[in-house]
Amino acid sequence: GKLADDRALLLLSICFQMTFSWDNRVNQFALLAYATALVAGLPRSKLSSSDYASGKEILHVHVGKTAGASVEAFLVANRIGHTQVHVGSGAARVHRLLKWHKHVLVALRDPADRVVSAFNWRHTQGGGNVNRPRRTRAFENELYKCFPTVTSFAMSFVNGTGRCNDLAEESVEPTSASSYVHIGMGYRHYFGARVLALLERRVRSGEAKLYAVPTGPAILSKVLSMCARIGIPLRAPSLKHVNANYLRHAEIVESAEAMRALRQRLGFEYEVLDKLHTLAIESGPA
Repeated sequence: GKLADDRALLLLSICFQMTFSWDNRVNQFALLAYATALVAGLPRSKLSSSDYASGKEILHVHVGKTAGASVEAFLVANRIGHTQVHVGSGAARVHRLLKWHKHVLVALRDPADRVVSAFNWRHTQGGGNVNRPRRTRAFENELYKCFPTVTSFAMSFVNGTGRCNDLAEESVEPTSASSYVHIGMGYRHYFGARVLALLERRVRSGEAKLYAVPTGPAILSKVLSMCARIGIPLRAPSLKHVNANYLRHAEIVESAEAMRALRQRLGFEYEVLDKLHTLAIESGPA
């Protein structure tokens, strides 16, 4: 069937990787374990010892520009077993992994603020991440040529026209070609309708718990509270803000009208955020 065919293709891919990286024995053992899992029909997420070192089975859904990198650094520093989902296939991977995890962790941030931060982070002039993947480079170059500032970007949702307005509209859509850019990889990118339905079933049945921690001053206390609830001992109970030192970090939308229009355009993101708040055992204002 299709599952068997998929496993066969993945196995061939693994063999190819092994051929060109035989000098790295650690990678070889990981690849061989993965191959064994495929043949046995086990899910990939159950094989990684680093993911399950503590046996706590945390799924960290890292939504771009929500302090997710800081949370991830905290989990790694404390050697907390977890699986991170960041960029890539988004909702498809979250849906695939949900049934294997008892605890789901996501940082919450106001969607419009997140988009502003993502716009600044990826900006070709003064942004924090200029190593653009080939698949998005042309799109982003054109987008930032249209919008030199985040205010001009937000104003496009007030009175934008033409090609530049089309680019702005496409950039915020989670299903568009630009969804591999942080701007479009918001909450809907990871928590589509199927994911939310499955998450709700697992939370309501007691099979899983959702920890939705607010980005901001309270984030550390909420993460510590999650660890205490699960019973995880901590080695480094502090959380440092990473990815904040770049030229455009503090740039904001200077027009209240433009910010209102941006929030209105992101209505679908606020719907997902509300749902996550409803399902969360740990939550707070985003």
